[in-house]
Amino acid sequence: MSAPPFHQAVELLVSFLATQGHQMSVIWVFREDLQMARSRVQVRWPVSAENESFAREAYERARTRGLGVELRGVCRLADSACCYVWAPRDDTEAEYAFLPAGELKIALPTAFHDGEVVGASSWKLGNANSGTILGEVPSLAGG
Repeated sequence: MSAPPFHQAVELLVSFLATQGHQMSVIWVFREDLQMARSRVQVRWPVSAENESFAREAYERARTRGLGVELRGVCRLADSACCYVWAPRDDTEAEYAFLPAGELKIALPTAFHDGEVVGASSWKLGNANSGTILGEVPSLAGG
């Protein structure tokens, strides 16, 4: 499907989650909000209220580039899905991701597990996420 504006894409994401048995709202996350511990995704809480506007900007930037854009789920937190916006860097990366130019793709991991909330005061910065399911989650710093 052609990538619609962000608010419509979020509606499609919520509908997709429901068809997969997950009646939930969306929490937008970035690499700074996530880490792996004991094979479990940990989410720094509270997540910044600005994340939704950053996700919207990333989505619209990707939509404008025309290489395609993907909304991906990472984990569940109670009645919410932690999701992020992923965009290919170039045509080759889009091809490897089976992402047609200008299209929207919505994806959940095969095992859509519960995440673990970690308070900001207990957050251990510096966990390496490369090589894990979190390796492709974009950073607020743009990496």
